[in-house]
Amino acid sequence: MNKETYRKAIDTYGKDKQLDVAIEEMSELTKEICKFKRGQDNHQQIVEEIADVEIMLQQLKMICDVKCSELEGVKYQKTERLAERLNSEKTENEDQRYIHINIYDDNLSIEGHKAKPEAIIRAIDGLANVLISMK
Repeated sequence: MNKETYRKAIDTYGKDKQLDVAIEEMSELTKEICKFKRGQDNHQQIVEEIADVEIMLQQLKMICDVKCSELEGVKYQKTERLAERLNSEKTENEDQRYIHINIYDDNLSIEGHKAKPEAIIRAIDGLANVLISMK
């Protein structure tokens, strides 16, 4: 049913017009996303714009002769690449540099993991300023 309706819309209004409508609908979704980011409660508008964009994407696939198998293959590759990036970022985060400064009674311990000497010096300077202000 929907595929027939999409084909009829393309035949009735023309490819150029439907491409323009696709651009407009994506722009309207973009506008609603911006409003959401600014704190507006526009859930229903976002749902409606997503629906409009999905309808136009179906027509866009027909106009540009994009096959489902072709699209699914590319989506799979891009999802795999995203998963690799996320795993890489997790590894990088686990490998972050840090400085721990601990004070117990009169004892001071400083531990740095892959921290640059300049960062350790800045941390010690900051700690010294805090201690001086506490007197």
